[in-house]
Amino acid sequence: MKTTQNIPGERIIAEAAALLEHPDTQLLSFRILAVRLGCSERVLCNHFVDVRALLTAVIRTYATRHLTQAVAVMVEPGGRPLRETLVCFGVRLLLVMQDDRNALNVYRRVIADGSRSDIGLLFYEAGLRDALEKITHALDSAMIRQELRMGDPRVMAQQLLSLLCVACEIRLLERTPQTVTLCQIRKRVREAVNVFLYGVTGEVTRKAARQQAQ
Repeated sequence: MKTTQNIPGERIIAEAAALLEHPDTQLLSFRILAVRLGCSERVLCNHFVDVRALLTAVIRTYATRHLTQAVAVMVEPGGRPLRETLVCFGVRLLLVMQDDRNALNVYRRVIADGSRSDIGLLFYEAGLRDALEKITHALDSAMIRQELRMGDPRVMAQQLLSLLCVACEIRLLERTPQTVTLCQIRKRVREAVNVFLYGVTGEVTRKAARQQAQ
């Protein structure tokens, strides 16, 4: 018999995330969730207006939470050197590799279903868009301070994210990813930041050298 008592939203989100492990995304429905949770669909509607809202909550909880926390480093006041800021940002971002498998399952679903559903757009709207805007602003400010060469800060933001996320790509292909240590994450981040800065600081370095020669 179905219970009529309320169910915490966190439990609903966790159960929905578990359903994403199945290759058929259509399984993520209020009807099936209600059966799994032993409640009525009305109980679920008390928390989420529709499946799209529920899926957005799942993405924010497991997939873009680390991204949001990492971006906070980019906008913190304090005047840290750019390299240090980027490394801190990258480490916070790649801590997702130490998270539970729900985060990886969401990433896999975004990749697998992006061309045949709107889950990719939901992922973008649930955190990626805001993160890109803030990273873009941070890099634009670095250009003004002449820490980076002049260029399109949004393109640079996308390049930075791509270099950092390469470290996660192999884990999306592994059925049972191996544990990643914090030292390994830091090493990968430093390598990615070095490649990024090598490409975006050359012009500034030459300018500084000319000024010193004068």
